[in-house]
Amino acid sequence: MRKTLLTLGFMLLFWSIPAALMVVDPCLRYCRTDYGKYLWIGRELAQSPKEYAYVFVGSSHMLHAIDAATVGTDLAGSPDAAINAATSWLGRDTSCLVARDFVKHHRVRNLVVECTLQEYAGSHQFFSFLCLPEDVIRHAYARKLFRAEAWIGNGDYREATRFILTNLASVGLRGYLRLRCRRDCCEGARTESEYSQHRGFVPFDGEKDQVSAWRARQASYDSPPIRHDWDPETVPEGKRTTIWHNELTRLAAEARKQDTRLILLCVPERLNLLSSEGYLRYLSRLGQVMPFPREILADPNLWRDEAHLNVEGARRFTDYFVASELCRIKSSEGCALGLRSRGKINPATTMLREP
Repeated sequence: MRKTLLTLGFMLLFWSIPAALMVVDPCLRYCRTDYGKYLWIGRELAQSPKEYAYVFVGSSHMLHAIDAATVGTDLAGSPDAAINAATSWLGRDTSCLVARDFVKHHRVRNLVVECTLQEYAGSHQFFSFLCLPEDVIRHAYARKLFRAEAWIGNGDYREATRFILTNLASVGLRGYLRLRCRRDCCEGARTESEYSQHRGFVPFDGEKDQVSAWRARQASYDSPPIRHDWDPETVPEGKRTTIWHNELTRLAAEARKQDTRLILLCVPERLNLLSSEGYLRYLSRLGQVMPFPREILADPNLWRDEAHLNVEGARRFTDYFVASELCRIKSSEGCALGLRSRGKINPATTMLREP
């Protein structure tokens, strides 16, 4: 018995050392050499605590849509005051994990989270790469283990148990593997210039021929948009069982705790649709909802494909965001005069208004 306990204790110690190191060292946690954006985010998180005016998180929709350097300069007087921490692919568990790290490690005044026309149901493919024990235990998949129906009939307790054990075990293993490449991840400069110039924003126009062929099939939207039919209250098994609800409500609670303003910024695909009223009500309970400007949605020349803005589209969308924030700060009359003098988009005439 004593030998068994000693073995278990050694295994726990072996697992806990790298897990603890990844908690205190964001560079080690974000050390992924095949996707440089995570290396850069890790280095930003590892800096001494600082104040960010704006932190943007989301998928590649946000990654290619908001020039954080411009936002920081125009709204806070410095390009370093804002950061675009969006990464490729959908999945609330990873984007909200990155957001929580910024809110916990730094003072974030405004946290801007990407929203589309409906929530993606699955987990992000890099969640297992970034998660810590707390993220695993509080994940929607793990919480299924504590629901009564998981143990009744053909319940899915096996899936939840497998998720917990697999990810907890991988935390320790990943930590030891990353100790070998920490110097390259945290002190190397090969990804610094790629993301630092625009504070994490990646401008991208795409292959000219491919974009031209795609654009030839598109049309400007002359007819009014219609409502999308997706409603959070009607998802199968209820929204409380979903990853996106679990992560968004957890993030909203952390933002309130840290006195951070939460903005839900709509970055939809290029469809002639409005978010459903049910989805907008759901988002408004979490934070401030900022709709997408109609003139950008309608113009195919501002897009490089059906889901991503091109360089000019990103410039226009960044200007719109800045203009919207200036309108919040200033009076409506002063804001409109200021926007005309700056040549920016006036959000009072461009946003998708809700009937």
